[in-house]
Amino acid sequence: MPATVKTVAVVSQGLVSAYGDGVACCADGLLSGTSCLTRAGEAFAPPLREMPVGRVEGIEGTEGRLGRLLDRLFAHPPKLPPNARVYVATTVGEIDFLESDVRAGQHEARLEYEIRSLAGRVAERLGLPATAGVLFSAACASSTAAVAMAASAIQRGEADCICVVGCDTLSAFTLSGFATLMALDPAGARPFDASRKGVSLGEAATYTVLMSEERALQDGCAILGYVLGWGMTCDANHLTGPSRDGLPLAEAVEQAFRMANVTTDDLVAICAHGTGTSYNDQMELLAFHRVMSSSKIPLFSVKGGTGHTLGAAGLVEMLLSLEFLKRAQIPGTVGLSVIPPEAEGWVNQTPQLLTKQGVMVTTNSGFGGVNVALLVGLKPSNKKCPVEQAKRAPQIVEHDYRIASSEVLDKPLFVTPKHFARFTPDAQRASMAVASLLAQEGLCLDDDRLLRWDRQERPLARVGLVVWQPEGSAKLNRAYFEDYVATGSVLGRGQLFAATLPTAVASEVAIALRFTGPLLYVAESEGTARAAHKVARDILQDGLAEAMVVLAVHEDDVQVVFMKEGGL
Repeated sequence: MPATVKTVAVVSQGLVSAYGDGVACCADGLLSGTSCLTRAGEAFAPPLREMPVGRVEGIEGTEGRLGRLLDRLFAHPPKLPPNARVYVATTVGEIDFLESDVRAGQHEARLEYEIRSLAGRVAERLGLPATAGVLFSAACASSTAAVAMAASAIQRGEADCICVVGCDTLSAFTLSGFATLMALDPAGARPFDASRKGVSLGEAATYTVLMSEERALQDGCAILGYVLGWGMTCDANHLTGPSRDGLPLAEAVEQAFRMANVTTDDLVAICAHGTGTSYNDQMELLAFHRVMSSSKIPLFSVKGGTGHTLGAAGLVEMLLSLEFLKRAQIPGTVGLSVIPPEAEGWVNQTPQLLTKQGVMVTTNSGFGGVNVALLVGLKPSNKKCPVEQAKRAPQIVEHDYRIASSEVLDKPLFVTPKHFARFTPDAQRASMAVASLLAQEGLCLDDDRLLRWDRQERPLARVGLVVWQPEGSAKLNRAYFEDYVATGSVLGRGQLFAATLPTAVASEVAIALRFTGPLLYVAESEGTARAAHKVARDILQDGLAEAMVVLAVHEDDVQVVFMKEGGL
């Protein structure tokens, strides 16, 4: 991070959730302890129609549900300067277009199938050129990552205004997918409860406008709060299961504290990811225990009320965190009935008053092992970062590889992980291509499959991965939903669903090569790698990784760019 950084202010916001319109409306509902989860209904096939979901009323229709949700969000759009950027975060985008075409036997591709196109259309809704839009996808941490990267650009002075939009809607695609993974709780999500059994899905569209404090004051904008720090890590563990020890999430939280140059003494509450699945909630509690040591900080989850809003969740929860800081009160965790011993002193069923002013951390974790933490407050940090934290501009080294899908190496260039044969062919050949590049760049996996710099002291290496191929996961999305429909709309295949995320191949590469740095998909409407390259450089300059790989895996070609800090 540069020695002199700009303060990142939140100057505008909007939210449409199952509670209604507005951040305050959603906060009121959560503080009241009311859940918005209702039966999914006849629009879904059995057994999905019986599942509790957090639905936004009034946007019904056969397709285009996300567009109608965005229309409602931007009924009164924010005023943005002509040079503003728009960062759009989603997991599946306008997936209902694909659903309707598959059911109708339509095979001609639409622009809506590729989620990168959504960013340009959202930018145009806001009166900006399509080229101002950049698409971010990092599973359930998508909008959290987009906020972090927007704040990163503003903090260094590369931009002074970025509108971040998070959006996902309920769909048969995602509801059936979570059902195939046995991740839904038929009784409704019960985050951190002793008897929790799974998640409940929801939908939302939300936005925030971030500005440098200098620009906000110059333009006379009301400041709603500040983004003070952020951290990003990857478990490099499993495509759909979180780390069991909580260490990667703990590291992301600690990164956020170091960036803001504050301590846990300044923390007043935690807005947790809190999905209601057994492993996620356990992992989060372990992470918070690691970071807070002997202290117990009030902690809550909103997903028992709103449902899990997927790509929108992180931004929804960031804005709610600022709202609860303003009210000096946090909600109880809706759906929580019996507090397990490991959560005692952390979670509560009823609202709690905040006894002091301070900062709040909000965390999100997602498939592929991605973890993102944001640190927010009502006041800017008065603890400036020391000069020695300044980061050098990264030196960029490029290598191109062409590996045919059918090519198999007799002797892999790295220590293969368990079940590598089950990885997708794209992930296998991408892993081999990237491993070859890593060896040239002085990196290797040791006998314990830990990634290290190949120097005398052999320190561990934190490497991140940004994937950018323009088509995203469109082909696999169709393959999964065709399979789902072919089964008679009962349940599809969980392994195929897990591969539909735009980050899925990159996640398997991260597992194979033990990449523990940030992991995300970044694309822009023109389909080039420019935005992905910029985000990778930003991550390096933020000190969240020592090296970055920018990756695109095509049918006959694996494209790789390796970046590292100068001097490494």
